[in-house]
Amino acid sequence: MYLDDSYKSNIRKILSVFGSVSAILILPYLGAYIKYHSHFPDDYFDYPPVISPPKADNSMTFELVLIGIGLLILMVYVFPAWFGFKKTGSNSFTTKPRMPFPIWGWIGMVMWVGTLILLWGHFQRPKFLIHWAYIPMFWGFTLLLDAVLFMRDHTKSMVFNNPREMIAIGVAAMGGWMLFEYLNFFVRENWIYPFSTLMPKPEFLIYAIAGSSGLMPVIFVIYRLLGTLPGFSDRYRQGISINPSSAFGTILLIFFFTSMFLVPFFPNQLFGMLWISPMCIMVITLHKIGEWTPISPLKWGDWAPLMKYTLTYLIYGLFLECMNYFSGIHHGDTVISYTTAYWQYSIPYVNFWHVFEMPIVGFIGYLPFGIYCSAWWISFAYLLNIPSSYKEDETISR
Repeated sequence: MYLDDSYKSNIRKILSVFGSVSAILILPYLGAYIKYHSHFPDDYFDYPPVISPPKADNSMTFELVLIGIGLLILMVYVFPAWFGFKKTGSNSFTTKPRMPFPIWGWIGMVMWVGTLILLWGHFQRPKFLIHWAYIPMFWGFTLLLDAVLFMRDHTKSMVFNNPREMIAIGVAAMGGWMLFEYLNFFVRENWIYPFSTLMPKPEFLIYAIAGSSGLMPVIFVIYRLLGTLPGFSDRYRQGISINPSSAFGTILLIFFFTSMFLVPFFPNQLFGMLWISPMCIMVITLHKIGEWTPISPLKWGDWAPLMKYTLTYLIYGLFLECMNYFSGIHHGDTVISYTTAYWQYSIPYVNFWHVFEMPIVGFIGYLPFGIYCSAWWISFAYLLNIPSSYKEDETISR
């Protein structure tokens, strides 16, 4: 049967995206398989992880280096002119007539605030709702923020304009986050769920999959909310142009594929690659096949989409860590929680200076995760041919 060139090209692109995701799954497993000579420790793939093996001792040098990186990123946001960004002299956001607070906002507020009252009040009943609390908490917060977005610019609201895409992103998020639960095995549990024993393991797995549906849709709401801040996007519209060659992209792909393979051999030294490599692999792959990603506008010096997506999960992460922390009862180093998905961290080198449960420099890991969420959804939508409104920046057209 004759296949035309466009069909062959589409097949190659689909295989490229599918192959990249498959490599993220397979390479660390292959590395661990070789490291342990096919005989994994008995608890290696236990889920959910309840305890974490000992990690490398804290390193002030490592901590200060990461703090320096964090401060540098902060400086780019606060003083963009220092890094070559020019003022545009325009505002790409046009003020829209203020809309009334929509019904889904009230529903979201009841879900979110009601759940927080149960969790932060440390109630033990109703047990089912306490055990599965993160689902209404995540989705309630998403609906509430989307309602705020609706009030600021109703044309950008997901619930009002494209609820099917919100649901589709929620479905995609299940695989997008569970991938990281899987990768957590290979760094020997950087995060654990010490109170997951309150429910059977199979039930917790179902809860984790269902609950993760609420971890990504909110990112796209925050992304568009940032676009409604007057002048915010325009601060980063005219920066340094970056348009690397395809060969350089291939070299980077090889580097990040290799890092995924090596993570099981060096779980302490390479734990940060858990957050960086999947994001880079997916973004580079999408860029190579011609799909829009937050790095695509860099070729004409437009950094606004990248700067917004980078900020999204840092904002959400602060809320997540706060909501998680106060659902526990803290007595010094001892924590008691009736919330099955309460999480704690065990991170090498930097496990001190905590903000909530998170070591302060751990928040740097939220920066690439916002970009990852974008790349994951675009890849998911591309493979399933789902129309998406997030394949370009919504505040400017080229």
